[in-house]
Formats: sequence, structure tokens, C-alpha cells
Amino acid sequence: MKNIYRFIVSCLYFAVSSLYSLLFKVGILKTRRFKNVFVVSVGNLTAGGSGKTPFIILLSKLLSKQKIKHSIVSRGYKKTFSGNAHMFPEKNHTNYSPSSFGDEPFMLFNFLKNVPVFVGNKLRSLLNLQNIFPGSVALIDDGYQTYELFKDVNILLLDCSLDISLYKILPAGLLREPIKEIEKADVVVLTKTNLTTSKNLSLLKKHFNSFINKKKQLVFSSEYCSSLLYAGRGEFKKIDLNSFHFNDVGLVSVCGIANPASFKKSLEALNVSVSKSFVFSNHYKYSSKNIKGVKDFCLTNKIKTIITTSKDFYKIKPLFCGFEFYLINVEHRLFDYEKLACYFEKKLARNFK
Repeated sequence: MKNIYRFIVSCLYFAVSSLYSLLFKVGILKTRRFKNVFVVSVGNLTAGGSGKTPFIILLSKLLSKQKIKHSIVSRGYKKTFSGNAHMFPEKNHTNYSPSSFGDEPFMLFNFLKNVPVFVGNKLRSLLNLQNIFPGSVALIDDGYQTYELFKDVNILLLDCSLDISLYKILPAGLLREPIKEIEKADVVVLTKTNLTTSKNLSLLKKHFNSFINKKKQLVFSSEYCSSLLYAGRGEFKKIDLNSFHFNDVGLVSVCGIANPASFKKSLEALNVSVSKSFVFSNHYKYSSKNIKGVKDFCLTNKIKTIITTSKDFYKIKPLFCGFEFYLINVEHRLFDYEKLACYFEKKLARNFK
């Protein structure tokens, strides 16, 4: 009975999603173009983490290396700040917080330092951005399903750590829209190829290739790589695990992300053992009250060291005075990185000539 229910809901979800897409394709609903902003969207087809945020960081560093002025646009999921807002590097940062602007935008702002971040409705953000920074690049976080925005480059991340059985329409699987929508992408990136079995990866590639046109679309593969950072005063220090050991130091891990299994795999890959793992829901709003269980465990076991994610760090640090923090930082190791850099260089030269 449960499977029948999922099948019916999936069919309805598919019908609504396909109709919405069709309304834009035939021009009944309009797509907005921006003359003074080059729009690059990074998105996915599945619910949950496919690595969008680390890929935004990769693109931002690529553009910075090419000395291209750019900003990031994010919805700011679960932000408390009403309407649209922005974080600028040269402004007073005391009013910026992960709760008011959203945990991912806040983390991006702190990691990238000199890159402005616009938060809220994406269309309004782009209108603001083109007035403040005309002739620049906008990196849209999670923009694949934002049909009302024209994208100069539409990047799709396909999560290969997921079992192929999950590539079905919600709720039977994790697809937010039909798999055929791969065709909308200019650039397709197979992510987390090192976090699955060779058999599953082979099946996924065969499945994806049915909808990829390699004459029109660039296709890349990437691995998900983890590193350990020590959160010092105002800066992060990358730890060389060949010469560093926690020894007998007690550790607990805390995470509130879409795919906590990937965080666990990262800990295992780095040979980091913890006394206890505390897992919370994605974008979790931590408070002194709901974090009490973590504190009680640490107090009972005399633990003063926490290992967490880059996104969670900024939210939980104020709640744990006197604790040491280590972060698992994840990055995409993109094969043919220079090919992507060359692609953007040509695209931007053509647009801003």
C-alpha cells in the first residue's frame, strides 16, 4: 500500500514539474534576462547535498584567479532576516550572523572573505546586484529549478554517492524533477565519484548518458576530498595528518547537514575517531536548550574538543565557550579543471568584450 501511495504521489509530482517546465519552454511564463550581469547557476536534480556549496567555492576561487569581479546569490534557507539583504566585505560585520542570513551564505561569506553575498529572492537579488556591480558575474546557489532566471551558464551536479534506485521522482526517490531535465545543463559534473561502488557508478553513468548530449554539453567528473582544519583565532589552519594525532584527546562530532553519512565517511577517511556522534537535521537551529545533550555528554566525559562541518561551525561555536574546534572541510577535486577554467575564460571574454 505504501509503495502504491508513493507511486501515485510521484506521478502527480512528475506531472506538475513537467507542466511548470513546459510553461517556460513555450513562453507562457517568462524568463528574465540580465544585460549587465553574467549569470552562472549551480544546482542539482536531487533533494539533499550534491556538493553545491563546495562547488560555488571552487568557481569563486577560479574567478578570483582570473581577476573576475563576482558575487554569490543564495536564497538563505531558514534565515530570520526578512526580505532581501546582502553581506559586503567592507561593511561592519557585527550585524551578520548565520541565523539572520542563513548558515550556508554566512559560511560562504566567511570562507571567501572578499566576495559579496546577496541573500533572499534570487530575482530581486540579481536586480540589486546589477545596479551595484554592473558588468560582474553572479554565482547562483541552487538555481537549476529557478526557471524565471536566464542562465548564461547552467551547471548541473549529479551526485554519484547516491544509489541508482534513488534517482526516481519524489517521494519514491530523491529527484526534484524528471531525469530528462539534464538536457537543460550547459555543464554536467558527476560529483562524489569516489564515494560509491564501481558497479553503482557504472550504472549511474549509463543512466545519465542517455540524457547527455556531449556535442552541446561539457561533462566533468569530480571526487569529494576531505581535509581537517583547526579553528584558531580568526583563521583556519590546515592540519597535516601525517604528523598530527589526537592521541588520547576526547572528541565528539556534531553535524546538521543534508547528508550526515558523507560527514561520517569523511571522518573515517581521515582516520578520526570520536567518542560520540551527534546528528541533527539539515540547517538545524542550535540553541543552548537543544544542545544541552551534547554539553552534558562532554561534561560527563571531560571532553573539550568538537569536530564539526564548515556550515555548522559558525552556529555552534558561540554555544561552546572554552572548547577547541576542528572542521571537516570538503572540496571537489575536479578532473580537467583547466578545461573548465578555459571554458569560463572564453565565455566571459565573449560576454564582456
